[in-house]
Amino acid sequence: QNHWQAIDSTGYGTRYVALANEIGKLLNLLSEVIELGINVVITAHAWLRKKEEPDEMGAYDRYELKLEKKTAPLVKEWADMVLFANYKTTIITDDKTNSKKATGGQRVMYTTHRPSWDAKNRLGLQDELPFDYSQIAQAFEAATNIQAQQVTQPAETQDVPLPPVPEEKPEAQGDPVLETAPVPEYKESIPTVIPQQIADLMKINQVTVEEVMQIIYQGGFMPKDTPIENIPTDLWGYLATNWDKALGLLNSKIRK
Repeated sequence: QNHWQAIDSTGYGTRYVALANEIGKLLNLLSEVIELGINVVITAHAWLRKKEEPDEMGAYDRYELKLEKKTAPLVKEWADMVLFANYKTTIITDDKTNSKKATGGQRVMYTTHRPSWDAKNRLGLQDELPFDYSQIAQAFEAATNIQAQQVTQPAETQDVPLPPVPEEKPEAQGDPVLETAPVPEYKESIPTVIPQQIADLMKINQVTVEEVMQIIYQGGFMPKDTPIENIPTDLWGYLATNWDKALGLLNSKIRK
């Protein structure tokens, strides 16, 4: 719309900023798609770039997303997973000739950051996995199941009001007397590592500590058997703001 012929022509930096703004708008739209329960996958080529550390001697090559330097960080921060796909090659030495040759070459994907490549994940995946969708399918399916629950989120954490008590009891003989159903007493002890906001919601909905941890495991947020002390604060906050959706996952998958 601006009739620009090249991003690096006149107007230093202006067009790079404009590109970053457009990428930001695209990511916002993709976030809306995710909220509808649809997984979004962005693919990009990788390229080798020279990396120099200011406090170290020398430089080294590093695989990075083949995107403009202002937009690549936006995509990496937005994504829950950045998976680096490559061929795994092993170098072997011939005992007779002492020559070296490459073998192997199977496709793998790396899930965590290393000096040689960009990668990350928020699901506790193994550092290296075979390049196969089945290796991450459970995380995708669990995320979709939570996102797709069409329920209303609570505006804020508060006590659920009890049903009103009838002002007058029926006078006619034989009519049933309406009484307010008693609220079940919550008897389980909640560890102090669980934030108060989550603890209040657990008491209201009679959700046990074990069931909360099952939501975290079944939802693919953390690996199974992760200690409760290792659950990050931002994950507790996510569960609090998406409590109804988490309960939907609990009711559909765990309490069957």
